[in-house]
Amino acid sequence: MNDTLCYHTPAACFNEALPIGNGRLGAMIYGGCHREKLSLNDDSLWAGHAPPKPNQKIKNLLPLVRDLLFSNDPHGAERLIEENFQSTFTQPYLPAGDLLIDWPSELPQDRYTRTLCLRDAVHRVCHGRGGQKVIREYLSSAPDQIIAIQITSEQVLPRLTVRVTSPLRHQTQACGQRITLCGRMPASVFWDDVEMATTETHQVIYDDKLSRHFSIALDVGTTDGRVLQEKETLAIENARQIVLRVAVATDHVSDDPQFLCHRQLDQSDRPFDVLRDRHLADYRKYFNRVSLKLSGPKPALTTAERYNSFARNRNDPGFFELMFNYARYLMLSASRAGTLPANLQGLWNEDIMPPWWSNYTININTQMNYWMAEVCDLGDCHSALCDFVESLSVAGQDTAAQQYGCNGWVVHHQTDFRRQTTAIGFPGPIKAKNSTQWSMWPLGGAWLSLHLFEHDRYSGDRDRLKNQTYPVMKGAAAFLLDWLIDDPRFPGQVTTAPSTSPENTHMVAGRTCALSTGCAMDMAIARALFTATLDVSARLGVPDPDFHTRVLKMCEKLPKPHIATDGRLMEFGEDSLETDPAHRHISHLFSLCPGTEICPIDTPELATAARLSLRGRGNGGTGWSLAWKARCWARLGDAKQAYDHLVKLLCPIAAEVTEMADDGGGLYPNLFTACPPFQIDANFGFGAALIDMLVQDHRPAIHLLPALPREWPDGQVSGLRLRHGMQLSMRWEQSRLTQAVIKSPVDLCRGVIYNAEWREIAFKAGVETSII
Repeated sequence: MNDTLCYHTPAACFNEALPIGNGRLGAMIYGGCHREKLSLNDDSLWAGHAPPKPNQKIKNLLPLVRDLLFSNDPHGAERLIEENFQSTFTQPYLPAGDLLIDWPSELPQDRYTRTLCLRDAVHRVCHGRGGQKVIREYLSSAPDQIIAIQITSEQVLPRLTVRVTSPLRHQTQACGQRITLCGRMPASVFWDDVEMATTETHQVIYDDKLSRHFSIALDVGTTDGRVLQEKETLAIENARQIVLRVAVATDHVSDDPQFLCHRQLDQSDRPFDVLRDRHLADYRKYFNRVSLKLSGPKPALTTAERYNSFARNRNDPGFFELMFNYARYLMLSASRAGTLPANLQGLWNEDIMPPWWSNYTININTQMNYWMAEVCDLGDCHSALCDFVESLSVAGQDTAAQQYGCNGWVVHHQTDFRRQTTAIGFPGPIKAKNSTQWSMWPLGGAWLSLHLFEHDRYSGDRDRLKNQTYPVMKGAAAFLLDWLIDDPRFPGQVTTAPSTSPENTHMVAGRTCALSTGCAMDMAIARALFTATLDVSARLGVPDPDFHTRVLKMCEKLPKPHIATDGRLMEFGEDSLETDPAHRHISHLFSLCPGTEICPIDTPELATAARLSLRGRGNGGTGWSLAWKARCWARLGDAKQAYDHLVKLLCPIAAEVTEMADDGGGLYPNLFTACPPFQIDANFGFGAALIDMLVQDHRPAIHLLPALPREWPDGQVSGLRLRHGMQLSMRWEQSRLTQAVIKSPVDLCRGVIYNAEWREIAFKAGVETSII
């Protein structure tokens, strides 16, 4: 079963539970037979109030930092930054609460099965003995904006109780056949040490004047039993069928979230079959756009058995199919048009103090969440990130102007629901050791802007290009025009100062240092953004000719990628060695992936340097690091390395392993990827790497099967989207392309590479063109 997750025991913890979601409203389902638990989430339920304000004194200190850097004292510059440039930490994404269903005596678990059908986005639990078969169905409906649960039994169910609770401050009331929980979000959750896991020393602070509100409402929709109100709980007796509906809302979308919850329940008062049909019609129109089939055995195993078997034999093409389908399922469940973008845990979190604050880490992780969206025809999901970036571009204008004296907008390596754009840090006397390596990185806005560019390269929406994409990209480019300065060491070139290679350090004068000038990632992002901005400007008829000219001149001053003396791509502004040679970040390979500058065909010397850089980093890393490396190897055409990195990413990791670490990777029993702990970026990064092994469309020519591993000799894929709105379906046998059809919505010529051949093909609008 390559479209279904299947287990024969209930979940014992979060990393065994199964997720459902409609982009905004999600739940983790445990499937218990004595107590059923659904941990509930709303994508706008975060701690915090106003984000920290820009620090105006930074503008005066910036020249001092630059002087220290250019006088070969980066350690002094680093001290100045850590003492003055950081603001408070971001605020965390929070759980809404739990829906608990209790039976006085445990239901029989004979023939127990819990499944998650990825093609239907319906979770089912079936169990019982003899004539007492119980079936539970769960879904999170986008059309109705509720979670719906149906419980059916062949015999009368024993008395059960239903209640709703939350780890946040709240009050609960039951009335009639409904339970309503009204709660507050903390004004602040303080993480006092980023180097350690959360502990009891953390502070959760509420402020009645500042705290935001949320509500959960549960309704016993239909039942043939009797509903009794017992304080804050509802009891249901003598029922064979029960339908429960759950709504969650915050004051992000309504001044009265309680009223909104009740309105959603009233409007969704339909039979469960109707709710299911509406949900299926909505979900399938997205999921069914793409299909992947990799030939191989179809073992009749549960997901747990298959997961353990794969770790031993490594060769189960269907398991890759399953993980690819799961990635698309998670995308549709965690991100939709009009919602917030998927965070570090997508949509699912049940901790007040979640790992890494479950926020938006934008020096790789948030971007990786959306690498697969466009090619898998899920641009609707990608729009959630694009809209969020547009709001960040407004919030980041004050930070750019007040902190750095720059035009445009800026955001650093993390942000949150509040759109924090200042560099994160810690209040008061607490200082994180070596924090410059992650805090001093003002390139987040520039990278995020490229996602709007990519979205429009697939959609071709000219109105969006003019009214959203170009203004956001222009603002990010305007910041870089002011942030880049003449390099006194290399006349005619510009550089960034200060500069870091995100979260990595290097050796300077025998000591660890994070700071440099003109790090490879800075230059790569600047080249990519300026090139993209010129492209959009030209397509719009050069709406800002003076700005266009400024960008064009700055492009001429940007240095190209450098190759170090050891043959690798130079990561920092000088030819120095990393403090940690196997560091999880490979930021200096941005030009290879997700950028498009480096490729084996057009830039073979740089591709060789990139290959040496990858080998130098080693084969380890966090889950997302393994996915990034796999995609890089695919870009280099190395199928074996790409496959081996994905295999390592899919190695089992015990559900109990939750300690934060910078190495490890792996796959939890519910197929969530581990950093560890759980981070969803590698689930999506897996999908992106797999697709890059089958098709690459980031260069002028479309490359079919550029990194096909020998383990997938036969297969087919349909519905993939290429740039310019083109669609691809293809089949291969014995590792050679045997059939490929591309349909274009417009007339254009593109090169196509397949079976070691290159062809120039003229595509006609609306016509399916056979490539082979």
